[in-house]
Amino acid sequence: MEYTTLHPLLKAPTAEYEKVIISAGHMAYDHYFLTHPSGSYFVKEHVSHRFTDPEREQHSRLYLQKEAQYYDALGAQQFGHIPGDVGLVDDALLGMEALTPEAGWHWRAPADESRQSQYISDTLAAFDTLEAIPSTSLPDFSQHINPSHETYWREGWDELHKP
Repeated sequence: MEYTTLHPLLKAPTAEYEKVIISAGHMAYDHYFLTHPSGSYFVKEHVSHRFTDPEREQHSRLYLQKEAQYYDALGAQQFGHIPGDVGLVDDALLGMEALTPEAGWHWRAPADESRQSQYISDTLAAFDTLEAIPSTSLPDFSQHINPSHETYWREGWDELHKP
């Protein structure tokens, strides 16, 4: 992984930026926003002491590696629907440009019907673009960790959706 402008920030002493812890995600990472004169960033931090099983601890790190490598691969394919600056530090911190509502990003469909329609159209167009990227240009993690959908299924996520 090549270092980005984010790498030095993630290695910097915490006094150099504002850190706001947020509740997000479904894995055992710490999630927070960093605000720095260079910009705002979203960070996932692996916290090794939360794991009693060494294999699961290693998998947590591998998922961060996987995500970082996918961002790199998608960026190389000119896929424009990802954060502009992504960095992985010591297989424990994954940081990226914060895609905030203030910058025009929506993580849920807007309640306003006309904006919701545009949001859905934009999302489907992004998926169409993503689907057109050859899978051979993406990293293969099948030797190291199960695909995310298999993990979700094994851990019971399918139970959340009962027709």
